[in-house]
Amino acid sequence: MRSADNVIGDTTADGRNVIGGTDRAAIYVFSATAVRNKILGNYLGTDATGMVALGDHSGITIDTATDNTIGGVTAAARNVIGGMPLGPAISIITGSTRNVVTGTTSASARTESPRSRISPVCRSPMRRAIVSAARPRPSAT
Repeated sequence: MRSADNVIGDTTADGRNVIGGTDRAAIYVFSATAVRNKILGNYLGTDATGMVALGDHSGITIDTATDNTIGGVTAAARNVIGGMPLGPAISIITGSTRNVVTGTTSASARTESPRSRISPVCRSPMRRAIVSAARPRPSAT
């Protein structure tokens, strides 16, 4: 994707994307024009349950793009990323600045459930990438 102000995924089961079995990044955001995009609620490298690894080369790549958000602090906004045998779950590279990664679930589906831990698995040489493994607060219900 190389355009601005897109939302990839959703906080509902019907609105999320399930992407697995690709030979490249499941989601690739590139270009200086790719700004203010949100990637949330997707299941990448897993099936629709988030429990079975389907694999992708890598999860999400942000390349020469700024002000993008991956995930969120609510459970519904988190991306579930697993089964990436060759690349990182999230990679922020080449001139990308002010990108935020928060609350994304990442695990090796070969050895554990992709939902079993929260980890800021991110490879980023950029100083302005914000990575957080914040867990949402329990609901008051």
